[in-house]
Amino acid sequence: MDPPSPEEPEMIEVNIEWIGAPCSYQIRADAKVRQLKQKIKDEFIIGLPIRKQDLEYNGEWLEDDRTLEDYEIPSEATINLVRKIDLFVFKHGVDVDHTLLVNETITVAKLKEIIREYFGEPNITRLYDDLNNTFLDDNLSLSDYGITERSEVTYFVD
Repeated sequence: MDPPSPEEPEMIEVNIEWIGAPCSYQIRADAKVRQLKQKIKDEFIIGLPIRKQDLEYNGEWLEDDRTLEDYEIPSEATINLVRKIDLFVFKHGVDVDHTLLVNETITVAKLKEIIREYFGEPNITRLYDDLNNTFLDDNLSLSDYGITERSEVTYFVD
């Protein structure tokens, strides 16, 4: 009698939605999120690097080292792809920029939190979009302002 064959890993199809350009991928259910991101990088028309991808399913951001099974993602589920952008950040009056990798859909208030944490600046009062010459409202997102890859933002402190 032949030894029992190991059970084939379950394959699922996931739909990736990004700015109206949906794609579908066959992947093992026990694959890590990072493996799905690699597939997206290798097979998606724009070849988006892994570090520039954020994946969201059912309101939860997916962590690279967890599996699709960990998130109970079923076959034919839709996962949203959100691009991360390199954002140049300046402190008002200081001519040195820092590059932050941030999700393009975050709010201005969230960006302030990130800058506070990154720079240790507890008293950030305002952010300024250098390209559009406008102060940013905390309740709007970076994408609402058209802030994209390599945009420049200046922060002001008390």
